[in-house]
Amino acid sequence: YQNVEGTDDVNMEYFSQLYTYNKYLFEDIFSKEDEVFLVTNVYRFKKENVKNSQKINVYNKFIKKRDLKFQIKQKTVPFLFEDEEADLY
Repeated sequence: YQNVEGTDDVNMEYFSQLYTYNKYLFEDIFSKEDEVFLVTNVYRFKKENVKNSQKINVYNKFIKKRDLKFQIKQKTVPFLFEDEEADLY
């Protein structure tokens, strides 16, 4: 489906159809006045030795409108791991 049969090339016709379908679906679900929350899981291991939290800037390269970049708010919240995994994160 996503690749041209027998190759690693992307099937652009299929990709274009999916893109168009999803764009219209998104526009049907959300209005311009809606507030959209994007949740991203970013795991950092303790051994990476990150002393202070810093913005991860996951979305900045995808947002073209400059005024929207300044409206993004980031919040870091702890993730509750199982006891045996808690030592790693």
